[in-house]
Amino acid sequence: MESLPPTVGEVTIPLSIPLAGYLRDHRYEGRAVLPAAEALRILAGSLPAEPPFCNPFLQESGEFSRLLPLDPGSDTLKVFHELSVLPDGRRHCRLTSLRLGRETRLNRRMTHVSVFFLPAKPEQRDRNIGSAE
Repeated sequence: MESLPPTVGEVTIPLSIPLAGYLRDHRYEGRAVLPAAEALRILAGSLPAEPPFCNPFLQESGEFSRLLPLDPGSDTLKVFHELSVLPDGRRHCRLTSLRLGRETRLNRRMTHVSVFFLPAKPEQRDRNIGSAE
């Protein structure tokens, strides 16, 4: 397993995302799943707008480890944005959800997407780029 770089801070941001109807058109084996591009947009759009600033349009090492099914009976998606700030200014962001175990009844955090957002250039910091809004 690859070791992760040390962090200088971590935060978990709970998100409640309204589900637009078109998102249910993206399917895998008959089930509606969150499109990868939408997952990246959610992470970029929920980046905190405080130092160290990063550019939400500069990403590296994106990993889509698990599809995120969309509940047909819900109009919102409840997920978490887990964010670690690295010493070099990159932000390691993960889109996660909680799943209830079938047999043990224990909650388990599932990582669906992991990506690094790169630091903003000095001229971008003046404009306070901190989210993709």
